[in-house]
Amino acid sequence: MATFIIKGSATTNVTDNDLGGAVFVRCVATANAQTLTLKENGGTVTIGTNYFHLAGDEAIIEKHPTDEITFAGSVAAVGSPRS
Repeated sequence: MATFIIKGSATTNVTDNDLGGAVFVRCVATANAQTLTLKENGGTVTIGTNYFHLAGDEAIIEKHPTDEITFAGSVAAVGSPRS
């Protein structure tokens, strides 16, 4: 089980959102076969993608404050125990 500090409300269906400049973002698939896309600010350059196979799959993504996430699942800004 991971330990993290909650720094924002969970939201779903984000599109090109920097989540308030969050550096760590907890991402949870709310359905099967969802893809998360991380882009540089402005949404023109894709940094990478992550595929969530099943509902309930989760990951904590580290990003630059201005990087933007697009994801149909649930996301929330979090911090590590060191932040």
